[in-house]
Amino acid sequence: MKSRLADDRIRFNATYFNNNYDDLQIAATVPGLGFTRFNVDETEIQGLEFEATFAPNERFELSANLGLLDGEYQALNQLQAESLLGAFGAANCPGGVATPDCAQDLELKNAPSYKATINALYLQPFMNGEVAVSGDISFEDDSFSLVANAPFNALSRIPTLVNARIGYSPDDAGWTAGLWARNMLDKEYFRAATATAFAVYAAEPATYGVDIGYRF
Repeated sequence: MKSRLADDRIRFNATYFNNNYDDLQIAATVPGLGFTRFNVDETEIQGLEFEATFAPNERFELSANLGLLDGEYQALNQLQAESLLGAFGAANCPGGVATPDCAQDLELKNAPSYKATINALYLQPFMNGEVAVSGDISFEDDSFSLVANAPFNALSRIPTLVNARIGYSPDDAGWTAGLWARNMLDKEYFRAATATAFAVYAAEPATYGVDIGYRF
């Protein structure tokens, strides 16, 4: 669904998707097994996406998006269950034994149930050009970086992240310049982990920079 309201000052879009995979190939690092590739008989991934934009005038725009995701293994055999769970994942199953029923309860790797972002943009004429000030704040549910949903360090908790940028574009000059900041609150988090050494790969801390562009 796509909509434009209030003389195009408000836009709202909504999308539903449903993907069904037969023999989905998974490349993963499995606890107790290492890096491997294997297939899962049936997998379903479905979700909703919402986008909204409010622009009360030509200079200011506020937008937001929300994604809701549900991914499940629908059917798999014993070997596939053992490949998904590995030694650490099987320890969370009844009796410590990997079974297809236990593996079907796993969450898909890197598949948070929700992600949301709020963005703001303000444009201001300045010295025969335009200054653009923008910022965004993002939210994300916890997710697993390993298919086994184990060990403990496989759970990634993503904090609220804030980014900003201010840029200048002179009229008819072809070049732009800007100052930007990412992870302004200097949050500590990770999106990737190893199964054997119980290690994680840290995401970037607060980062600042300058970008210059030229359009030919």
